[in-house]
Amino acid sequence: MNIDDLYPSKTIRAEELTQPVDVTVEAVELVEFRPGEGDTVVLGFMGKSQGLAMNKTRNMAMKGLFGKETDYWIGKTIRLFSMPSRKPDGTPCMTVVIQKAPELAGDPPAPGGSDEIPF
Repeated sequence: MNIDDLYPSKTIRAEELTQPVDVTVEAVELVEFRPGEGDTVVLGFMGKSQGLAMNKTRNMAMKGLFGKETDYWIGKTIRLFSMPSRKPDGTPCMTVVIQKAPELAGDPPAPGGSDEIPF
């Protein structure tokens, strides 16, 4: 039994991104995960059951790619992948990286295709 199956998440975890995936933003929502701690921006994706909880770094990446108005992010295709990182205290962790998906016909598709990504 996979213990993660007992606690499904509405948002993707970095360790679930085992390979790069291109996704199209379908929605930008504010979600309150913990009462009193404020809202978090969550991106929803076409054809995916899980979204991506955004932090300041991810929001600034999207702003750099598509502008500061989140309404303009809808319909844009991005590439998500994870990579090893470290928290400020030095603890190892995984982080989600956002890039603009290739637009040119000559660019290869993301490895594996979206059907193989668990979210």
